[in-house]
Amino acid sequence: MRWFLGVLFFIAAASGWPQTSMEIIPLKHRTLEQVVPVIEPLLEKGGSVSGMNNRLIVRTSPANLEEIKRVLAAIDTPPRRLMI
Repeated sequence: MRWFLGVLFFIAAASGWPQTSMEIIPLKHRTLEQVVPVIEPLLEKGGSVSGMNNRLIVRTSPANLEEIKRVLAAIDTPPRRLMI
């Protein structure tokens, strides 16, 4: 059985199946409702984004994950305070 799994992984790697990464990213200043609609259009085909308890769960390619992290760094900032 082990040799079968080894052969299966070899075939998957050789055939170009995309590699995916999954990461749980805690949000500091924004809510999931604010962040998910911004991130969803950035996902590559086959990627997914969800979340719970102010933690964003992203599954996508490593390169796409780095792009998403850059966008999150720009939008997960403290809200501005408006004084009137």
